[in-house]
Amino acid sequence: LIAFGMGYLLFPIKKDVPFGTTASVLLPDGSEVQMNSGSTLAYNRLFGITNRNLTFEGEAFFDVVSGDKPFKIKSNGAITEVLGTSFNVRSWSDDPGSATTVTVLSGKVRFYPSTNDGAGVMLTAGLSSQWRPGIGSPSEPVTATLENVLAWRSRNLAFMNQPLSVIFRELERKFDLRIEYESGLIGSTLLTTYYSSPVELETVLNDIATVKGLSYYKTINGYRIIQN
Repeated sequence: LIAFGMGYLLFPIKKDVPFGTTASVLLPDGSEVQMNSGSTLAYNRLFGITNRNLTFEGEAFFDVVSGDKPFKIKSNGAITEVLGTSFNVRSWSDDPGSATTVTVLSGKVRFYPSTNDGAGVMLTAGLSSQWRPGIGSPSEPVTATLENVLAWRSRNLAFMNQPLSVIFRELERKFDLRIEYESGLIGSTLLTTYYSSPVELETVLNDIATVKGLSYYKTINGYRIIQN
């Protein structure tokens, strides 16, 4: 019975957000998490009692209440640690290099690889840093354009010099449709663009195709992009 009880307490509670939607989650300690499409977070039943640790994949905005236990987010090998603040975490395993990017709106955040907590950076309001597996420490903090970083919270779309592979994957999550493309050259093409919600997927694809000399057509599950 003791073993069963301990197993139950340690068994993770998981929150998944389907493609095409966003969701807000209230954690047991009172912290709030606004999660983007396709994101997942997990924590055990002792969260807020003996720890404030969770694992995360995707993109989310965290509004963390102050507490006597550090709030730690593990995402693709990176740790974001705070006591009370608000910040955005983007950590998709299918982004180039499985990069994790943390951008702080208020307060202070410590950001470091899970294998070396001494190789971290400190982020304050308006600053951003990125880390990816294989790199010793996160990048030096830089000033972030918060309007672009947080655009997804208002269902807007913002891409700053991003490869089309990342943009298409983001569109797949937002609209819950499959986007295929015929070559790696298409996926590596960079684009900067911004759309205010609401916007139709075909509007975005048409603009991308026009600017980058591409064409697209409908498939059973979504769209396919081809080179002209």
